Amino acid sequence: MSCGRIVMGIWNYIKNSGRFNAACYTLEWVGSLPGKRESRRMDTAYLLSQEDVLRHTDFADGGFYGGWYMDFHPAEGIGSDEDNCTQIPVNVYAVPLRCLYHADFPNLLFAGRNIGTRREAFVSTRVMNTCGLSGQAAAALAWGCLRWGKSPATLAPEEVERIRQTLLREDMFLPGLSNQDPEDLARDAAVTASSRYQPEEGPAAGWFSLEQGGFVACPCPDEPRGRFLVRADAPATLQAVWHCCPLPSRLCPGQPAGEQSWRLTAGENWLDALFPSQAQGQYGMLVFDPAPGVSLALAERRAPGILCGRADAPEYRDSLFLPGKNSFYAPENVVDGCSRVWRQPHLWCSAPEAAPWLELRWDTPRTFDTILLYLDPELSMEIPSSRTDHWEDHHKFAARKGMPPQLMRDVSVQALTENGWRTVACCTGNRRRLLELSAGEAVTATALRLVCEKTWGDERAHLFEVRVYRQHR
Repeated sequence: MSCGRIVMGIWNYIKNSGRFNAACYTLEWVGSLPGKRESRRMDTAYLLSQEDVLRHTDFADGGFYGGWYMDFHPAEGIGSDEDNCTQIPVNVYAVPLRCLYHADFPNLLFAGRNIGTRREAFVSTRVMNTCGLSGQAAAALAWGCLRWGKSPATLAPEEVERIRQTLLREDMFLPGLSNQDPEDLARDAAVTASSRYQPEEGPAAGWFSLEQGGFVACPCPDEPRGRFLVRADAPATLQAVWHCCPLPSRLCPGQPAGEQSWRLTAGENWLDALFPSQAQGQYGMLVFDPAPGVSLALAERRAPGILCGRADAPEYRDSLFLPGKNSFYAPENVVDGCSRVWRQPHLWCSAPEAAPWLELRWDTPRTFDTILLYLDPELSMEIPSSRTDHWEDHHKFAARKGMPPQLMRDVSVQALTENGWRTVACCTGNRRRLLELSAGEAVTATALRLVCEKTWGDERAHLFEVRVYRQHR
């Protein structure tokens, strides 16, 4: 059966069945060529495999990342007797630059659906977002080849690392790689702030039913324990399994790491969560068994990096989970080298206040003209690149409504020069995750202060990373 006959048959049913109110509709456009989901892939210097995706292989030349399901479809298409779609959830994984070139063709790079993967990995890398990231990585690789006059296969390890650091600067996420840019002046600064957010015990702002189970995900604190509040209609036993992972998701919590259970009395119960030793340096996720009549307390304010929900529901909720002693939201996190949630939040979050500020201070004057701010556009949300009103159960995602409240909207930067403090850069109405602020000229100062004048709704400032550069000399 040809693709054209299938399209026209479906259109005939939509228009003439009487079920879709489409009698007066016309078919405006049909592609002249059928798109092949399993498109041709190149035989590159390295072929990403299923094992790399599932085991999250750590590549020395990791250049971008993926994270979509291993999304299999039958080769026969809609005429197949097999299941139309088989999706295996995966966690975030790295893709090496070697998947973008072949040693025998020194002047040719690949990006998009034709990068070098085996089929089992291709069904994850083929999606638009990952294809777009491969294009950014290929552009950075081309830049490196032009800079050093080499083909991709002959680049030295230190040159590959320079390309990866450039990608980091341009806001590519490379799992496990931290900022080592020697030109970033912020790395040598001492950091202070007007305040730091700390989740506090208080009444529940709402309740999340555990009748169908659920989870709480939290990075392992320095003191590996936490407390959370549940409410039980009657005496019961609550059981959960710990999982550990650098960055879990609702469908892929990580490796099992033991069980924990609690005896509940009727009413509210504060419970202790004891992180397993395997969780040190990464996330711990408590996955609760179904518990009829038991609900988990929700917090009034979001604690960045701490979430709860269910595997079969796209929405994440904010649990009233109180981690032990930790540095989750400390000011110095903005220069720890990581600008995304990975094992830890790596975030400065201020207390609720008017115009919170963060300050960088140097022992000796520094000259700069550019400030890069890596902000928080609610990275915990799983957001598709397109969305319709109807979703199949296996394609459920939360819809974003409006601007993310924790994104900084109005920002000013002040510098402490020999003539005192003065404003050197500002921005209003920001909608970007990576905000580049230019001073317009070289500024020599011993301190730099970022002031969050306004966000898109949150009373707190959220900031992952600050970088400071002298770009024009």
